[in-house]
Amino acid sequence: MAPEYFQCRQHHGRSCTCDCPQLESGPWQHHRAFGATVSVTGTLASIGNGPAPTGTLQFYDGSTPIGAPVPLQQGAGTYTSAAFAVGSHSITAVYSGDSNYPSVTSTPTTFTVIAQGTDTLSLTYTGATTVTMGIPISIPGKIQYSPILGPAPSGAVSLLEDGAAIGSVTLNGSSTFSFSVNSLTSPLTPGTHVFTLSYPGDAHWSSSSASSGTSILIQHATSNLILVLPTAPVSAEVGSPIKIVGALSELGSNPAPNPTGDVQLLDGTIVIASVPLSGFTPGTTSVTVNFSVNTPAAPLSDGMHQLSLNYPGDSIWIGHPSGSLAVTITGNVPKFTLTSNVGAFPNAVHGTPVTFTATAGAVNGLATPTGTVQFYIDGAAAGSPVPMSGGVATCTPSGLSVGSHTATAAYSGNSTYGSVTTNGTVAIVTQGSDALVLTAPSAQTVDAGMPFTLTGTLNVTSFGPAPTGTVTLLDNGTALATTTLSGNPPFALSFPVNTASAPLAGGSNSFTLQYAGGSQWTAATAAAQSVTVNDFSVAPAQTALTVAPGSSATETLNVKYLGSLAATTTFTCSGLPNEASCSFNPASVTGSGSTTLTITTTGATKSELRWLTGGGATTLACLLFFGLPLRSRKWLLLPCALLALFIGGLTGCGGGGNMSGGGGGTGNSGTPAGNYTVTVSAVTSGTTSITHTTTFTLTVQ
Repeated sequence: MAPEYFQCRQHHGRSCTCDCPQLESGPWQHHRAFGATVSVTGTLASIGNGPAPTGTLQFYDGSTPIGAPVPLQQGAGTYTSAAFAVGSHSITAVYSGDSNYPSVTSTPTTFTVIAQGTDTLSLTYTGATTVTMGIPISIPGKIQYSPILGPAPSGAVSLLEDGAAIGSVTLNGSSTFSFSVNSLTSPLTPGTHVFTLSYPGDAHWSSSSASSGTSILIQHATSNLILVLPTAPVSAEVGSPIKIVGALSELGSNPAPNPTGDVQLLDGTIVIASVPLSGFTPGTTSVTVNFSVNTPAAPLSDGMHQLSLNYPGDSIWIGHPSGSLAVTITGNVPKFTLTSNVGAFPNAVHGTPVTFTATAGAVNGLATPTGTVQFYIDGAAAGSPVPMSGGVATCTPSGLSVGSHTATAAYSGNSTYGSVTTNGTVAIVTQGSDALVLTAPSAQTVDAGMPFTLTGTLNVTSFGPAPTGTVTLLDNGTALATTTLSGNPPFALSFPVNTASAPLAGGSNSFTLQYAGGSQWTAATAAAQSVTVNDFSVAPAQTALTVAPGSSATETLNVKYLGSLAATTTFTCSGLPNEASCSFNPASVTGSGSTTLTITTTGATKSELRWLTGGGATTLACLLFFGLPLRSRKWLLLPCALLALFIGGLTGCGGGGNMSGGGGGTGNSGTPAGNYTVTVSAVTSGTTSITHTTTFTLTVQ
């Protein structure tokens, strides 16, 4: 804006002419975006030879001071701010004056701050309008704005394809940018696409959008697949390899990245082989694929076969089938079978040697086939070809892992026989399965103590080594007996039970067998078998009785029968003290019931008949004998001795009583006092005699 000059005068003994302050904000525009930096400059110039003005300039927005006074620098002062509010502003500068120049105010300069500046977004695409999937497309864009209105736009510009955002770029101060779409890893879908740009704006700039005005057609790449070799119908014997060659080429002037995936070989509609695509190099548009069919490992069957190639395509390339080739397979095929020592077992235990046997039998009256057999496990050769002997070849592969395996035997054929292949499968398991059976006993009810034998069988349902370990017989869940396995399956198991020394408990007994298994065999449990044991129990109602000598006491004995037994039980007792006896009422019990046991004791008694004691009698006889004259002793020696013996013998005839030499009498002391353990035995009658005992304490006091 051109300066505006105002003349003024001041009288200080002399006159002078000076310029008044003027505002500059060049290059000036009357609109700024909110937040943009605005600078206004006041310039004060002298006229004539006067000194340069000094002092300060105070800037005003309307009547409001803005900022602090600005010292003059070479006659000018500048105020800069980005904080002007949205709306109109009138800026003036007031010179403070100095000793040479008076204070003066500039003419107002006005400008307007707007909320956001206006930008323009443009998209100009000049590339191909038909593009193959996977060929990158560059979409250019530009954002135009007036720098004087504010800082460069910030934020991101989005690329929209059919209204959906597919990419964005961050504005970095440059007004131009570009997007890359339809990459190999993220191709656009086939069809027509329209692209637009969108800018949401920022604090200084408004939002905007742009469209290319051009649509781009995305299409699949097209391939072509032909069968190169052989070019005519082919005849071959079974197992005689046939080479199939095909070529896959790319069509179109704008090729996409090379095709990926597999080329398939079909026998009719069945895929019998596939080859991954490889061999594409920069600049090449075709690749050759090779197959070998009717090999010994995978021969074609006798008859006519229609072979063809097929490329199913990928996400970018459209697939393409080739033409077909007629192949006739002929040959004398022997009767060829493959068996193994696993036999009828559904599987074999891991680590068990498995031997496969291939057998070729003569046909049409011809000789036994000769030649070799190549064994395969899961398609991989298991060693070298094995010569046949008598039409038989065997193979024992090592290291068969857990899982299902396909064994293949490929007969090489000879001058008489064509080659032939047969397959078999074998399953290898970590642990073999087994079956444990407990045979039902011949009698479902037995008497206690009547021996019988439980039998069972442990067999295996997998091919493997003989199981080892033990089989346990359980009675109502409690281990009753154990046997150690020995030999080879099936194992015959036998357990004698209910012996006299170890009778079974009365009532229902549920038996089962358990095999603990091991590292190579699973554990097994046999189905339970039940046997009822006939038995009875006898128990006293009281565990202790007290009786005084000469009196009696009673005890009730309860008899309870288990099972179907209902025999007659008789009783006896033992362990009684001297001078005591027992009796039972009733003397026997049939079935369950009770009897009363009576214990009778004897009291102490005395006799009034007095006898010389043996010691006194002997003393008296001796005194009589030695009191006689010596001559008389000789004749009385025998009578004296007889008398002593007679009197002494009387002392032993008191029934356990005592005699005193001083005139005492004889008597019975009765049942001795003390504690006694009385045992009652209960015995059944019938085919099997069962005896049970019970005890109680008898106290005599």
